[in-house]
Amino acid sequence: MKKHIARIAAAVLACAGVAGISPGASAAETAKTETVLLNAGETVEITVKIKDNPGITTYGAWVGFDSSAMTFEGAVDSKKIFTDSSTYFLCETTEAGNEVALLWVDGENDTAATGVAATLKFTAKTSGTTNITFTVDDSLAVDTAGASKAVSADDTALWQGLLGDVNGDGSIDNADVILLRRLIASWDVTLANAGDINCDGEVDTADIVLLRRYVAEWDSVKSYFEF
Repeated sequence: MKKHIARIAAAVLACAGVAGISPGASAAETAKTETVLLNAGETVEITVKIKDNPGITTYGAWVGFDSSAMTFEGAVDSKKIFTDSSTYFLCETTEAGNEVALLWVDGENDTAATGVAATLKFTAKTSGTTNITFTVDDSLAVDTAGASKAVSADDTALWQGLLGDVNGDGSIDNADVILLRRLIASWDVTLANAGDINCDGEVDTADIVLLRRYVAEWDSVKSYFEF
């Protein structure tokens, strides 16, 4: 599957006159795992954000999930990283049905943009929790000169639902602030990773500060929540 995706990327780049991707090349893969909350029958939305971008014309990643817990429904390209209308976007599931391949190929321009790249939608089959694994393949990251670029899973952030909506009621308000404070104070509460407001990999007091300021309508923190 991964060689298949690499071949697609190489073919699209070749049409644009860009070399640099070898379908048989060994990949330097990095991964991160996040917990997802499930309610049977309900839609689960996972947002993928690129935090650090070295300047690329292609990007490839895989999202692994438990197909007994969720069914993949599709992905939407935000068009905020690769903004050109001619950018090739591929979203394809593996034959086993437990992994989704994501691929962006421009070939004409390099982008160093950061922000939301895509939103993935699943339907929960069960209630409880499950894990998703996000794997970045840096053999698929090149610029228009054909030079390889170092990218990793640590350059991305993932969260479920609306960032800051830690109680999952569809809005961001004081109830979310209270729940996040209780989590930091080691109360026995459960929330999705939408509590990592600054996307640094930790849910801590810095996130509470940002959430409180957003609820209080501080303009200076809106960029954390609005994509």
